[in-house]
Amino acid sequence: MAVVGSGPAGTSAALWLARAGMDVVIFEKKVVPRYKTCGGGIVARARRLLPAEMGDVFEQQCRAATMNLKHTAISFSITRDEPIISMTMREVFDFRLLSSARAEGASLKCPCRVKDLVPFRDHVRIVTDHGLYAARFVVASDGANSTVAKRAGFGPNRHLMPAMEAEIAVGESILSRCQNRAQFDLGLIPKGYGWVFPKRDHLSVGIGVIRGRPTDLNGPFRHYLQSLGLQGFPLRPHGYVIPLGPRGNGFVKNRTLLTGDAAGFADPVTGEGITFALLSGQMAAQALIEGQISEEAVKRFYERALKKHILPELKWGRVVASTIYDLPCIRPWVFRFYGKQMCEAMTDVVVGLRSYRTIMGNPLTYLNLLKPAPSK
Repeated sequence: MAVVGSGPAGTSAALWLARAGMDVVIFEKKVVPRYKTCGGGIVARARRLLPAEMGDVFEQQCRAATMNLKHTAISFSITRDEPIISMTMREVFDFRLLSSARAEGASLKCPCRVKDLVPFRDHVRIVTDHGLYAARFVVASDGANSTVAKRAGFGPNRHLMPAMEAEIAVGESILSRCQNRAQFDLGLIPKGYGWVFPKRDHLSVGIGVIRGRPTDLNGPFRHYLQSLGLQGFPLRPHGYVIPLGPRGNGFVKNRTLLTGDAAGFADPVTGEGITFALLSGQMAAQALIEGQISEEAVKRFYERALKKHILPELKWGRVVASTIYDLPCIRPWVFRFYGKQMCEAMTDVVVGLRSYRTIMGNPLTYLNLLKPAPSK
Protein backbone atom coordinates (compact mmCIF):
# COMPACT_ATOMS: atom_id res chain seq x y z
CA MET A 1 0.00 0.00 0.00
CA ALA A 2 1.14 3.54 -0.68
CA VAL A 3 0.30 6.57 1.47
CA VAL A 4 1.06 10.02 0.09
CA GLY A 5 1.56 12.61 2.81
CA SER A 6 2.89 12.26 6.36
CA GLY A 7 0.34 14.42 8.15
CA PRO A 8 -2.26 13.04 10.59
CA ALA A 9 -4.46 11.42 7.90
CA GLY A 10 -1.60 9.65 6.13
CA THR A 11 0.28 8.48 9.20
CA SER A 12 -2.95 7.34 10.86
CA ALA A 13 -3.74 5.20 7.82
CA ALA A 14 -0.18 3.88 7.66
CA LEU A 15 -0.18 3.05 11.37
CA TRP A 16 -3.35 0.98 11.12
CA LEU A 17 -2.21 -0.78 7.93
CA ALA A 18 1.17 -1.65 9.41
CA ARG A 19 -0.42 -2.94 12.60
CA ALA A 20 -2.51 -5.27 10.45
CA GLY A 21 0.67 -6.68 8.94
CA MET A 22 0.33 -4.99 5.54
CA ASP A 23 3.29 -3.58 3.64
CA VAL A 24 2.91 0.20 3.51
CA VAL A 25 5.15 2.98 2.20
CA ILE A 26 4.68 6.66 3.06
CA PHE A 27 5.75 9.20 0.43
CA GLU A 28 6.50 12.67 1.81
CA LYS A 29 7.65 15.52 -0.42
CA LYS A 30 9.49 17.41 2.35
CA VAL A 31 12.20 16.55 4.82
CA VAL A 32 10.70 15.66 8.19
CA PRO A 33 10.23 16.96 10.80
CA ARG A 34 9.09 20.18 9.11
CA TYR A 35 7.23 23.27 10.24
CA LYS A 36 3.49 23.03 9.60
CA THR A 37 1.30 26.14 9.62
CA CYS A 38 -1.45 25.34 12.09
CA GLY A 39 -2.80 26.60 15.38
CA GLY A 40 -1.70 23.33 16.94
CA GLY A 41 -4.82 22.80 19.04
CA ILE A 42 -5.75 19.11 19.31
CA VAL A 43 -9.35 18.90 20.51
CA ALA A 44 -10.37 16.15 22.89
CA ARG A 45 -12.31 14.13 20.30
CA ALA A 46 -9.14 13.97 18.17
CA ARG A 47 -6.88 13.15 21.09
CA ARG A 48 -8.87 9.97 21.75
CA LEU A 49 -7.93 8.69 18.29
CA LEU A 50 -4.19 8.89 19.01
CA PRO A 51 -1.87 6.11 20.17
CA ALA A 52 -0.99 6.24 23.84
CA GLU A 53 2.64 7.20 23.21
CA MET A 54 1.55 10.61 21.86
CA GLY A 55 0.77 11.98 25.31
CA ASP A 56 4.04 13.86 25.84
CA VAL A 57 3.81 15.97 22.65
CA PHE A 58 1.44 18.44 24.31
CA GLU A 59 2.81 21.67 25.72
CA GLN A 60 -0.36 22.83 27.46
CA GLN A 61 -3.67 21.30 28.47
CA CYS A 62 -6.46 23.86 28.20
CA ARG A 63 -9.41 22.97 30.41
CA ALA A 64 -10.91 26.40 29.81
CA ALA A 65 -11.95 28.28 26.68
CA THR A 66 -13.17 31.84 26.23
CA MET A 67 -15.41 33.04 23.40
CA ASN A 68 -15.65 36.80 22.83
CA LEU A 69 -18.00 38.60 20.49
CA LYS A 70 -15.90 41.54 19.37
CA HIS A 71 -17.28 45.09 19.53
CA THR A 72 -19.71 43.99 22.23
CA ALA A 73 -19.46 43.18 25.92
CA ILE A 74 -20.54 39.59 25.26
CA SER A 75 -18.09 36.98 26.46
CA PHE A 76 -18.41 33.41 27.68
CA SER A 77 -16.02 31.16 29.56
CA ILE A 78 -16.34 27.39 29.39
CA THR A 79 -14.52 24.94 31.68
CA ARG A 80 -14.27 21.18 31.77
CA ASP A 81 -12.63 18.71 34.14
CA GLU A 82 -10.72 17.17 31.23
CA PRO A 83 -8.73 19.18 28.65
CA ILE A 84 -10.88 20.75 25.94
CA ILE A 85 -7.87 21.43 23.71
CA SER A 86 -4.31 20.14 24.03
CA MET A 87 -1.68 22.45 22.58
CA THR A 88 1.24 21.22 20.50
CA MET A 89 3.55 22.22 17.68
CA ARG A 90 2.61 20.41 14.53
CA GLU A 91 6.14 19.46 13.52
CA VAL A 92 6.47 17.61 16.84
CA PHE A 93 2.98 16.12 16.69
CA ASP A 94 3.25 14.93 13.08
CA PHE A 95 6.75 13.51 13.52
CA ARG A 96 5.76 11.55 16.62
CA LEU A 97 2.75 10.04 14.85
CA LEU A 98 4.96 9.23 11.87
CA SER A 99 7.48 7.59 14.19
CA SER A 100 4.69 5.44 15.65
CA ALA A 101 3.74 4.25 12.16
CA ARG A 102 7.37 3.46 11.32
CA ALA A 103 7.78 1.59 14.60
CA GLU A 104 4.93 -0.67 13.47
CA GLY A 105 6.70 -1.40 10.19
CA ALA A 106 5.70 1.37 7.78
CA SER A 107 8.45 2.59 5.44
CA LEU A 108 9.16 6.23 4.63
CA LYS A 109 10.49 7.79 1.44
CA CYS A 110 11.35 11.47 1.84
CA PRO A 111 11.92 13.88 0.40
CA CYS A 112 10.07 12.19 -2.44
CA ARG A 113 7.44 14.08 -4.44
CA VAL A 114 4.65 12.17 -6.18
CA LYS A 115 4.23 13.67 -9.64
CA ASP A 116 1.68 11.39 -11.29
CA LEU A 117 -0.43 8.25 -10.94
CA VAL A 118 -1.13 5.69 -13.66
CA PRO A 119 -3.95 3.31 -12.70
CA PHE A 120 -4.05 -0.27 -13.94
CA ARG A 121 -6.57 -3.03 -13.38
CA ASP A 122 -4.94 -4.41 -10.25
CA HIS A 123 -2.45 -1.73 -9.16
CA VAL A 124 -1.38 1.90 -9.46
CA ARG A 125 1.93 3.04 -10.87
CA ILE A 126 3.32 5.93 -8.84
CA VAL A 127 5.59 8.37 -10.64
CA THR A 128 7.89 10.28 -8.29
CA ASP A 129 10.95 12.47 -8.66
CA HIS A 130 12.94 9.48 -7.37
CA GLY A 131 11.61 6.90 -9.80
CA LEU A 132 8.63 4.60 -10.35
CA TYR A 133 6.78 2.56 -7.74
CA ALA A 134 3.72 0.32 -7.77
CA ALA A 135 1.04 -0.25 -5.14
CA ARG A 136 -2.27 -2.08 -4.95
CA PHE A 137 -3.92 1.07 -3.59
CA VAL A 138 -2.97 4.67 -2.85
CA VAL A 139 -4.18 6.64 0.17
CA ALA A 140 -4.14 10.34 -0.74
CA SER A 141 -3.31 12.42 2.33
CA ASP A 142 -1.43 15.26 0.66
CA GLY A 143 -3.51 18.21 1.76
CA ALA A 144 -6.20 20.54 0.50
CA ASN A 145 -4.44 21.11 -2.83
CA SER A 146 -3.86 17.40 -3.29
CA THR A 147 -1.77 16.51 -6.34
CA VAL A 148 -2.74 12.87 -5.95
CA ALA A 149 -6.46 13.67 -6.07
CA LYS A 150 -5.96 15.62 -9.28
CA ARG A 151 -3.84 12.88 -10.90
CA ALA A 152 -6.30 10.17 -9.84
CA GLY A 153 -9.11 11.93 -11.69
CA PHE A 154 -10.98 13.69 -8.90
CA GLY A 155 -12.39 17.14 -9.52
CA PRO A 156 -11.00 20.23 -7.79
CA ASN A 157 -11.75 21.08 -4.19
CA ARG A 158 -13.85 24.23 -4.60
CA HIS A 159 -14.36 25.00 -0.92
CA LEU A 160 -10.96 26.35 0.14
CA MET A 161 -11.05 29.14 2.70
CA PRO A 162 -8.02 31.20 3.77
CA ALA A 163 -6.40 31.35 7.19
CA MET A 164 -3.33 33.09 8.59
CA GLU A 165 -1.31 32.18 11.67
CA ALA A 166 1.89 33.21 13.43
CA GLU A 167 3.96 32.04 16.37
CA ILE A 168 4.59 35.07 18.61
CA ALA A 169 7.18 35.21 21.36
CA VAL A 170 5.68 37.47 24.01
CA GLY A 171 6.69 38.67 27.44
CA GLU A 172 6.22 36.55 30.54
CA SER A 173 3.31 38.68 31.81
CA ILE A 174 1.28 38.16 28.62
CA LEU A 175 2.18 34.49 28.44
CA SER A 176 1.15 33.81 32.04
CA ARG A 177 -2.15 35.62 31.47
CA CYS A 178 -2.97 33.29 28.57
CA GLN A 179 -1.87 30.02 30.18
CA ASN A 180 -4.13 26.95 29.98
CA ARG A 181 -6.98 28.81 28.24
CA ALA A 182 -7.90 28.87 24.56
CA GLN A 183 -9.36 32.13 23.28
CA PHE A 184 -11.76 32.55 20.35
CA ASP A 185 -12.93 35.91 18.98
CA LEU A 186 -15.98 36.25 16.74
CA GLY A 187 -16.92 39.40 14.83
CA LEU A 188 -13.34 40.36 14.10
CA ILE A 189 -13.53 39.40 10.43
CA PRO A 190 -16.68 38.89 8.36
CA LYS A 191 -17.72 35.23 8.42
CA GLY A 192 -14.68 34.11 10.35
CA TYR A 193 -12.97 34.20 13.75
CA GLY A 194 -9.63 34.64 15.46
CA TRP A 195 -7.86 32.49 18.02
CA VAL A 196 -5.11 32.69 20.63
CA PHE A 197 -3.54 29.37 21.63
CA PRO A 198 -0.94 29.34 24.44
CA LYS A 199 2.15 27.22 23.96
CA ARG A 200 5.07 26.54 26.28
CA ASP A 201 7.05 29.70 25.44
CA HIS A 202 4.93 31.64 22.94
CA LEU A 203 1.43 32.21 21.57
CA SER A 204 -0.04 30.83 18.35
CA VAL A 205 -2.36 33.52 17.01
CA GLY A 206 -4.45 33.26 13.86
CA ILE A 207 -7.58 34.19 11.95
CA GLY A 208 -9.62 32.28 9.39
CA VAL A 209 -12.59 32.75 7.09
CA ILE A 210 -15.20 30.04 7.54
CA ARG A 211 -17.99 31.12 5.20
CA GLY A 212 -18.34 33.23 2.07
CA ARG A 213 -15.59 34.12 -0.37
CA PRO A 214 -11.82 34.06 0.15
CA THR A 215 -10.35 37.41 1.14
CA ASP A 216 -6.99 39.06 1.83
CA LEU A 217 -6.21 38.47 5.50
CA ASN A 218 -3.13 40.67 5.95
CA GLY A 219 -5.06 43.76 7.07
CA PRO A 220 -7.49 41.89 9.34
CA PHE A 221 -4.60 39.97 10.90
CA ARG A 222 -2.76 43.19 11.78
CA HIS A 223 -5.99 44.61 13.19
CA TYR A 224 -6.48 41.49 15.32
CA LEU A 225 -2.97 41.74 16.73
CA GLN A 226 -3.63 45.37 17.64
CA SER A 227 -6.89 44.45 19.39
CA LEU A 228 -4.93 41.90 21.45
CA GLY A 229 -2.14 44.34 22.28
CA LEU A 230 0.36 42.18 20.39
CA GLN A 231 1.50 44.67 17.78
CA GLY A 232 5.24 45.24 17.68
CA PHE A 233 6.29 41.72 18.58
CA PRO A 234 8.51 39.99 15.98
CA LEU A 235 6.52 37.57 13.85
CA ARG A 236 6.33 35.97 10.44
CA PRO A 237 2.73 35.22 9.46
CA HIS A 238 2.00 32.14 7.38
CA GLY A 239 -1.03 31.78 5.14
CA TYR A 240 -2.78 28.52 4.31
CA VAL A 241 -6.14 27.21 3.16
CA ILE A 242 -8.77 25.10 4.92
CA PRO A 243 -11.08 22.76 2.95
CA LEU A 244 -14.54 23.53 4.29
CA GLY A 245 -16.57 21.17 2.16
CA PRO A 246 -16.11 17.61 0.92
CA ARG A 247 -15.32 16.97 -2.71
CA GLY A 248 -18.48 16.45 -4.67
CA ASN A 249 -17.45 13.53 -6.86
CA GLY A 250 -16.70 10.76 -4.41
CA PHE A 251 -13.73 9.66 -2.36
CA VAL A 252 -12.57 6.45 -4.09
CA LYS A 253 -11.49 6.32 -7.71
CA ASN A 254 -8.85 4.47 -9.73
CA ARG A 255 -7.69 2.52 -6.63
CA THR A 256 -7.11 5.80 -4.76
CA LEU A 257 -8.77 6.77 -1.47
CA LEU A 258 -9.00 10.42 -0.36
CA THR A 259 -8.54 11.25 3.32
CA GLY A 260 -8.29 14.33 5.52
CA ASP A 261 -7.86 17.69 3.82
CA ALA A 262 -7.43 16.00 0.44
CA ALA A 263 -11.04 14.83 0.77
CA GLY A 264 -12.29 18.13 2.20
CA PHE A 265 -12.91 16.78 5.70
CA ALA A 266 -12.59 19.81 8.00
CA ASP A 267 -15.09 20.93 10.60
CA PRO A 268 -17.37 23.49 8.87
CA VAL A 269 -17.81 25.50 12.08
CA THR A 270 -14.26 25.74 13.43
CA GLY A 271 -12.07 24.69 10.49
CA GLU A 272 -10.46 22.05 12.74
CA GLY A 273 -9.25 19.23 10.54
CA ILE A 274 -7.19 16.86 12.67
CA THR A 275 -10.18 14.94 14.04
CA PHE A 276 -11.48 13.96 10.62
CA ALA A 277 -7.95 13.49 9.29
CA LEU A 278 -7.20 10.86 11.93
CA LEU A 279 -10.64 9.29 11.61
CA SER A 280 -10.69 9.12 7.80
CA GLY A 281 -7.15 7.72 7.77
CA GLN A 282 -8.20 4.95 10.11
CA MET A 283 -11.36 4.32 8.08
CA ALA A 284 -9.38 4.11 4.84
CA ALA A 285 -7.00 1.61 6.41
CA GLN A 286 -9.86 -0.47 7.79
CA ALA A 287 -11.58 -0.48 4.38
CA LEU A 288 -8.39 -1.73 2.73
CA ILE A 289 -8.02 -4.45 5.36
CA GLU A 290 -11.65 -5.58 5.20
CA GLY A 291 -11.86 -5.20 1.44
CA GLN A 292 -9.02 -7.69 0.94
CA ILE A 293 -7.60 -5.85 -2.09
CA SER A 294 -10.91 -5.93 -3.97
CA GLU A 295 -11.44 -2.46 -5.46
CA GLU A 296 -15.23 -2.64 -5.27
CA ALA A 297 -15.21 -3.99 -1.72
CA VAL A 298 -12.75 -1.33 -0.54
CA LYS A 299 -14.86 1.40 -2.10
CA ARG A 300 -18.01 0.01 -0.50
CA PHE A 301 -16.48 -0.30 2.99
CA TYR A 302 -14.88 3.16 2.92
CA GLU A 303 -17.87 5.06 1.60
CA ARG A 304 -20.17 3.25 4.03
CA ALA A 305 -17.97 4.36 6.95
CA LEU A 306 -17.83 7.95 5.69
CA LYS A 307 -21.60 8.11 5.28
CA LYS A 308 -22.06 6.86 8.83
CA HIS A 309 -19.47 8.84 10.75
CA ILE A 310 -18.11 11.86 8.85
CA LEU A 311 -20.41 13.11 6.08
CA PRO A 312 -23.43 13.65 8.37
CA GLU A 313 -21.28 15.73 10.71
CA LEU A 314 -20.11 17.89 7.81
CA LYS A 315 -23.70 18.33 6.64
CA TRP A 316 -25.07 19.41 10.02
CA GLY A 317 -21.93 21.39 10.75
CA ARG A 318 -22.63 23.56 7.71
CA VAL A 319 -26.07 24.32 9.16
CA VAL A 320 -24.44 25.42 12.44
CA ALA A 321 -21.85 27.49 10.56
CA SER A 322 -24.57 29.27 8.62
CA THR A 323 -26.32 30.15 11.89
CA ILE A 324 -23.13 31.56 13.43
CA TYR A 325 -21.50 33.33 10.49
CA ASP A 326 -24.20 34.25 7.95
CA LEU A 327 -26.40 36.42 10.19
CA PRO A 328 -24.11 39.10 11.67
CA CYS A 329 -26.97 41.55 12.24
CA ILE A 330 -28.82 39.30 14.67
CA ARG A 331 -25.80 37.46 16.06
CA PRO A 332 -25.37 39.79 19.07
CA TRP A 333 -28.99 39.22 20.06
CA VAL A 334 -28.69 35.46 19.63
CA PHE A 335 -25.47 35.30 21.64
CA ARG A 336 -26.77 37.64 24.33
CA PHE A 337 -29.63 35.29 25.17
CA TYR A 338 -28.47 31.87 23.95
CA GLY A 339 -24.70 32.21 23.67
CA LYS A 340 -23.89 30.28 26.82
CA GLN A 341 -25.96 27.29 25.69
CA MET A 342 -24.40 27.46 22.23
CA CYS A 343 -20.87 27.57 23.61
CA GLU A 344 -21.55 24.68 25.97
CA ALA A 345 -22.98 22.66 23.08
CA MET A 346 -20.00 23.45 20.84
CA THR A 347 -17.66 22.39 23.63
CA ASP A 348 -19.56 19.13 23.96
CA VAL A 349 -18.97 18.57 20.23
CA VAL A 350 -15.23 19.18 20.26
CA VAL A 351 -14.71 17.00 23.34
CA GLY A 352 -16.75 14.23 21.74
CA LEU A 353 -19.76 14.12 24.07
CA ARG A 354 -22.23 15.16 21.37
CA SER A 355 -22.27 15.70 17.62
CA TYR A 356 -23.69 18.32 15.28
CA ARG A 357 -26.08 15.66 14.04
CA THR A 358 -27.51 14.86 17.46
CA ILE A 359 -27.85 18.54 18.34
CA MET A 360 -29.28 19.89 15.07
CA GLY A 361 -31.27 16.78 14.28
CA ASN A 362 -33.11 16.99 17.59
CA PRO A 363 -36.44 18.92 17.41
CA LEU A 364 -35.98 19.98 21.05
CA THR A 365 -33.04 22.15 19.95
CA TYR A 366 -35.38 24.34 17.92
CA LEU A 367 -38.18 24.28 20.51
CA ASN A 368 -35.74 25.60 23.11
CA LEU A 369 -34.87 28.51 20.82
CA LEU A 370 -38.57 29.35 20.48
CA LYS A 371 -38.97 29.74 24.21
CA PRO A 372 -39.16 33.32 25.46
CA ALA A 373 -35.70 34.73 25.98
CA PRO A 374 -34.72 34.93 29.66
CA SER A 375 -34.88 38.37 31.20
CA LYS A 376 -31.68 40.11 32.06
